[in-house]
Amino acid sequence: MYALAMTWPASEMPRPGSVWTHTLFISFGDLARITQPSQIASYFKRPEKYNLHPYSQSISINFGEDRDEEKLGEAELVWLRQVLYALYGAPRDRILARRPPSLDADRLVLRSWDQQWPRLRRTFRFCTLTSKDRSLDSAIFDLQLVSTNGPIGRTRLPGTLDVSDIAVFPTDEWLSGLVADVDDPNVTGLRDLLRLLGTDILGGREVMRPLCQFRNILDRSPWEGALDDAISFITKDSSLGTSKLAKRHIADTALGHPRSISERAMRFLLDHLSLVDDKTLFRKKDALGHALWERHPALLFELLDGDSELQPFAYQIVGELPVDELVCRWPSDEETQERVLRLRQDVVTEPAFWSAIEVWPKALNGLGAELKSAAATAMVQGLENEQLIAAGMKAIGELASLKALEILVAASTPVKSARTWVRAACKNLSAVAMFLSESVMTSGFVLQSIAYELPTDAVPNASGQDPWVQALSRLRQSENALPVQLCAYGFRRALGRSSRSKEELFQLTFEQLHGAARNSELGEPDWELIENLLPWASADLRWDRCLRIRKALANAYVARHLWAGAFAWVAESEDLFQLVLKEVVDEWGGQRFLREVQASLRNKQDDFSKQRRRLIREFLKSTERS
Repeated sequence: MYALAMTWPASEMPRPGSVWTHTLFISFGDLARITQPSQIASYFKRPEKYNLHPYSQSISINFGEDRDEEKLGEAELVWLRQVLYALYGAPRDRILARRPPSLDADRLVLRSWDQQWPRLRRTFRFCTLTSKDRSLDSAIFDLQLVSTNGPIGRTRLPGTLDVSDIAVFPTDEWLSGLVADVDDPNVTGLRDLLRLLGTDILGGREVMRPLCQFRNILDRSPWEGALDDAISFITKDSSLGTSKLAKRHIADTALGHPRSISERAMRFLLDHLSLVDDKTLFRKKDALGHALWERHPALLFELLDGDSELQPFAYQIVGELPVDELVCRWPSDEETQERVLRLRQDVVTEPAFWSAIEVWPKALNGLGAELKSAAATAMVQGLENEQLIAAGMKAIGELASLKALEILVAASTPVKSARTWVRAACKNLSAVAMFLSESVMTSGFVLQSIAYELPTDAVPNASGQDPWVQALSRLRQSENALPVQLCAYGFRRALGRSSRSKEELFQLTFEQLHGAARNSELGEPDWELIENLLPWASADLRWDRCLRIRKALANAYVARHLWAGAFAWVAESEDLFQLVLKEVVDEWGGQRFLREVQASLRNKQDDFSKQRRRLIREFLKSTERS
């Protein structure tokens, strides 16, 4: 029990010097729960000689909410500063102070008692007016006030430190904060901290000063320096160095500002993360993960590689970081890259990841088939370095690269290194042939890029339909027309030796190519592509590109014995078809070839076939008459 007593002169009693004392006994448990025990003072009552019965009973006090205290005056603050400095600056001494006649010393001492944490409060002994030392060997009084009326001999209060003997009272930050807290309780949170840490620290008055210093350090900014100083402080101070709550307080503060703290503070936080409340850690986990990844990845990897209880937590942090966060701070060294990729292979589906890497991580070579497919478009969009593109091509294959590029182009997604990817893919002609055959959403850009990289006879066509025919047919169906460049490319391929589908290539390209030449839309590069394979023409006919294209078509069909049944569909325009018939007749064996074409149409009953058969019949009759 803690005994708090108040004394009055008992002048009505016959014995001189008699006093009445009303003592209230408070259990230590209650004293710890009461935040303002000074409120008890209002329940003291001066006893009366003939009515002592009420003092044998317990009293009930409803403390309720803490009452607002009046602000202290300047003189009170000065006196209080002196007393508190002596109490906590000389914690091993018994303190003697003069009771100021114009101040309410009882109130000031009680408010200082309120400030103390429960363990210190229940051991703190004070007397606000005495003329002799009240201390006993087993009960030393910490603070005793004496009257200012007359001197008090040291023989009557031996071994005490008189506050008035302290020449200079410093303006230490710890003392200013303590005085301010008595004046305005807990406005800075100091009192909560004292109650929190006081329960975890063995010691009395000597602990108050380091606790206030600790609080002041953590209250500074910037956070990084303050936390480092706080860590150094508790390491040097034996009273705080053993306190789990002090370490937890630092950890809580660090967790509240994870991106502003130093590596030392972050390491301290990780070492003491088990002290942090689970709910707090859950709320702050994402911020901590971001800070570790951004500023202290080495510490994060130490947790991943170690066998501490925090290893699962570290795995969770890496596993839950947003992909853009991982990519934004992607490590440059290969070893670290591989460690991250083992945990987060999903980053390979982000173009930004491929833009960020500087070396090819070996771990990527072991990606599964599904992940390779998902990563292909991101890789094509993100990689720009030619050497890395070559490595990427090796990892996912030329066919997958071309298909990924086609998907991106179809979605109007910009690909800075598209030509580089096509160039690398074109080193595998079989893959290009497969792409041309299998492509679903044929892109004119991709086909033109392939045509730019490869000669017209490069793609093999050992059997079946020509891959270029399949690709150009799909493009024409989707676009209703082919780019002039591809018309020239396909026409030249039909004039070459590789294609087994020359008739279909002519059907796809001839009429549109002829129209481009007639309208002066056939550019020089495209004309030069086909000119050296066109039949010889005299000087006076070289200017007529349309004529030379028709002669090339006629020569190819007649001289190379192409399938006569396909010739009728080489041009939809009846006028153009008749012009072609004239060139065919001029070829050696041209009339015989046209009769073969006429014969191939004999059993066809559709209007177009009938019309073409009639044109050929009338044309042959006209040539016979002439």
